This record gives sequence, structure tokens and C-alpha cells, in this order.
Amino acid sequence: MQELRELMLEICKEFENKKEAFFKTQRFSENVVIGRFALPDVKRKPGFGRQSNGMVYDWSSLLHTFSVQFFDYSSIKNLFKYIQEKNLWHEQLLPFDGNTFTIPTEMARIAGGFLIRNFELNNYEFVITDASFDKALSELFDILSKDTVCFTYYLNLKGITGDIDEIRLTEDVSIVRAGHEIAKKISITYTLPKYYDVEVYEDDFMLKIIFDLPKSLYKRDNRSKIYFSHKKVIIDKWKAFIALMVPNFLVFGKEIQLSSDWINETDHAFGPYGIERRILSEPSHVLTAIIKEAMENAARDFHSLESLNTLEKNILHCLNRIEKSKSTTDIDDRIIDLTIAFEYLINTDNQEVTLQLILKTIKLLNGKIPGDEVNLKLRKFYGLRSKVVHGNDVLKQTDLEYLNDAEEIVRQAILKMIRLNLKYSGKQINEQLRRGLYLQETIDELLENCDEVI
Repeated sequence: MQELRELMLEICKEFENKKEAFFKTQRFSENVVIGRFALPDVKRKPGFGRQSNGMVYDWSSLLHTFSVQFFDYSSIKNLFKYIQEKNLWHEQLLPFDGNTFTIPTEMARIAGGFLIRNFELNNYEFVITDASFDKALSELFDILSKDTVCFTYYLNLKGITGDIDEIRLTEDVSIVRAGHEIAKKISITYTLPKYYDVEVYEDDFMLKIIFDLPKSLYKRDNRSKIYFSHKKVIIDKWKAFIALMVPNFLVFGKEIQLSSDWINETDHAFGPYGIERRILSEPSHVLTAIIKEAMENAARDFHSLESLNTLEKNILHCLNRIEKSKSTTDIDDRIIDLTIAFEYLINTDNQEVTLQLILKTIKLLNGKIPGDEVNLKLRKFYGLRSKVVHGNDVLKQTDLEYLNDAEEIVRQAILKMIRLNLKYSGKQINEQLRRGLYLQETIDELLENCDEVI
């Protein structure tokens, strides 16, 4: 590590001699972002005068700007030689002379990322510190020594409040409060200029996922492709979980991908900007101790899923409709989407559809919700559906209670169906639900005794 330390000191010294002209360039100034963020301890309520201007790096652009400065640095060539001789990279390195302005080589990214971590923003000037140098050196050593790339992913969850600070779903997946620092960083960095409101408040809830990807998967031209392929396996699964477990209104905000392994990855923000504007009304759902316990219990089944794609297609369609139904405050739309979700989930023929759905749901839930309660609430819900489809009445706000009751039943049915689908095929489940209407055995007992097991 001492040899690496000397090489990085050499890079820092060479940069010190050339930095004055660099900091005067327009390219550099464009990477310092000024925006608005919530003041500490500000809760999510309407009103002005509760925000302040702030200043942060546009990290991805700043890394690129730093990285293209090193074409004629002799210290970079020494670093290239050292890493090549010690075999500290996971693929063949491009020759340093191949560095370009559009795709800086790994050595330029090492130098750029290291220098960013060595400076503090202070009146648009950078001042090197011993502490930041040692921290950056330690990070660099760890990155070169391990075989994986580490990500931290945040998804802003709109419409949720509560006094719970964290719901731990797995070792690497949790629902957390944003906190002031992450709220400030996201708000300033990822809010477009035309939106002058706050994107993330410190008491907003976020889905947080930490995951590692093998370095061996990475090539110079496929970093984005590798990330998105794993997004489908890891991230989409937990987004579906949140949509399923949080009752009532919910909107997914911006997705923020962060990586502490700054050689390989930089920050990215995905998702629409329009929904990032503040919800001026109070959030519609409160996370309670009961919801927390339910989430922690249900997370065990989701954690065992390799990916959503291992589920039957009807369950996937159902999950998509559940998410869509939660993202609107229009009661009519919510009723229709929830109806479609429910009818995707449970197979029926063309006669007495509502009755079949009710009876099979009662069998599926097996006492989780009492049968007479399921019958009453679903019949009221299908009465609402009839009003919407036929347009023979105007829905009232009080009808929302029937909608929420039905949503709870459908959510429980989906959870049970997913639990069964981990072991049994959709064909088996549907057949035993049909048979179960005429038999006393539970759906679990019927499936355990059926012939064909996955």
C-alpha cells in the first residue's frame, strides 16, 4: 500500500501544478450545482420559507471532467505500470495512450475519482487535506483488492409517513428515512431547474438496496447493460414488494443509483421528473408497527425468489396492475385496475365469475381473513365496479372504504399465491383451488397431496 500511496501523492502533486487553469474552465464550473433543499427537521407540509439554497457536485459529470485532464501526466503512466504489473485489474487494461475525451480509461477514472475525494468545496476552490487523502487511498486499495462492485440504490416512496425509522427486510434491503444529508444531495443534484420545489425531504421514506456485482461481468462497453440486467433481478422484485405491501395511495419517485466503487460506476438518477414535485396534501399512509411486522414476515418469501420472472405470468400481470392502481387518486381508475388485478390472479370460467372469485379467495386465504368477511367485502367492491363500468351512479368518497377493504383481501391473496408458486406450478394451484370448492381439505393440504410437484 505504501507504493500505491507514493504514486497517488505523485498524481496529486502534478495536478496541483496544473489545477489553476482547470478550475477556470466552463466545463468545471458547470459541475457545481446550486439548488434548493429542505431545512433540517422540516416535516412534509405545505408552505414556503422552509427551504434553503445549497451547493453540491454533479458527481458523474465532475468525475468525467477530472478524468479527461490526464493525457500528459507522467504520474498516470507510472500508476498504469504499477497496476498492470501487480495484476490489480479485473480485465485487460487499455493502453493509457488510448484515453479519449469521451471514454476515459480506467487509469484516468482512478485519478479523477481520487482527486474528487481529496478536495473540499469551499468558495469554488479545492483545498487538499491529509484526512481526505488517507480516506481516498483506503477506498482505492479496497476497490482494487476485491472482486465485486458495490451499489447503493434508493427509491423515493411518495405518499408514506410514520414514526418508524427503519424496516429491515433482509440484510441488504430496508425501508429507511432519507435523512437530511441524502435528501439534500438528491434534491439539489437531481431536480431540474424548472422545478423549484423540493424533491426529497428528510422525513421521506426510501427503499434502500445494497448489492454487489462481480467485476468479472464488467467490460468497458457494458457497464450500463450489466446494471440494468441486475436491476430486473434485484430492484424490480423489491419495488413490486413495496407496491404489494403498502396499502392505499403510493407513487414511486426517482430511482438513485450510487456506487462507492468510483472507478467502475458513477451516480445515476432514473425515472420521471414530473412526479418529483411535492405532494401538497398530507401523505395518505402511515407505516405502523403492524405494517412493519407484516412486511418483515412477507419479505422472507420475496427474498427466496430468484427474480419476479420465476413467478407465473398471471401473478406478474396482477402485480403490475396493483402498482398501477396505487399510483392514482382517481377512485374509478383504482377500482378498475384492482378488478383486473384480482381477475388475473384467480382463474375462472364464464359463469358466476364473482361467486367463483369469492369462493376461491376464501379457499386460498384459509382463514387469514374470515370467509364471511371476504364474501361481504368483495360483493360490496363488485358493486362499486358495476357502478363504474355501467355509469349508473356517482361514486362517493365513502366508497373508498370498500375499495380499501377489497385491496387488503387482494393483497393477502397475492401473497399467498406467491408463497404457493415458490413450490407449485400455476396449473397445479388452479386445479386444486377448483377441486377445493367441493372438499374440506385446505389448499395447502390439497397441493401437498397432488401428483406433480415442481
